[in-house]
Amino acid sequence: MRFNPKIIFLFVFAIDLIVIILHLLLSSNFNFFNFDWESNLPTIYQGLKLVLIGAIFFAITLLLKITKQIKDRNLLLFWFGLALLLILMGFDEAAQIHEFFPLYIAELFPKFADWYTNVFRAIGFNSSIWIAYLLPIFPIFLLWLLKVAKTAKNKYGKNLLKLLFGFALIFIGAFVFEFIGTTNEIFFSNWFEVVMIFEESFELFGATIILYYAISEIALLSQDIKKGQV
Repeated sequence: MRFNPKIIFLFVFAIDLIVIILHLLLSSNFNFFNFDWESNLPTIYQGLKLVLIGAIFFAITLLLKITKQIKDRNLLLFWFGLALLLILMGFDEAAQIHEFFPLYIAELFPKFADWYTNVFRAIGFNSSIWIAYLLPIFPIFLLWLLKVAKTAKNKYGKNLLKLLFGFALIFIGAFVFEFIGTTNEIFFSNWFEVVMIFEESFELFGATIILYYAISEIALLSQDIKKGQV
């Protein structure tokens, strides 16, 4: 049975719009649809979507390994790294682990937590402190990306633009708009709702674009396997 990645993309994109509309229409009366609350429809939906994408990337990794289409270890690390990253992001989205991470650090290493927090507060940082705690992850992610990007680019070319664009939207939503929205100037103003909608919309649409990329890649791989090219 064939499936059209573009149709799936449009279908999931339509669900994204419905989730946004439900927030706009019903969030004032029902927290189940409210972007500003956790463990509700938006977070569960986005979390499941991210885990699904990770599962597809993991399936691609297994297919490439089993069929021996790719012998380059960097490419296998590329797909496996994406799978692991997206699954972790999905669980984090559903459980909001990042929100509690600073609390865990404060309990385990109170002196370090005080020092680390004060460093950022001293330079005028007044947004969510979890952003500061996750900053060290980016150099690690960047080093991994640089390691595998050249090989992946040679193999997949312009198709990677969908993946990069999706991650860019998620980054802008999860960090840039989150940072802006939780500053004192915005958080206690009428602009908070607007910034929050942009934040969540960018995250929703970014994940859907990555899903489109994942489905497109596994569809191409499946066709190659059926043709005996793998």
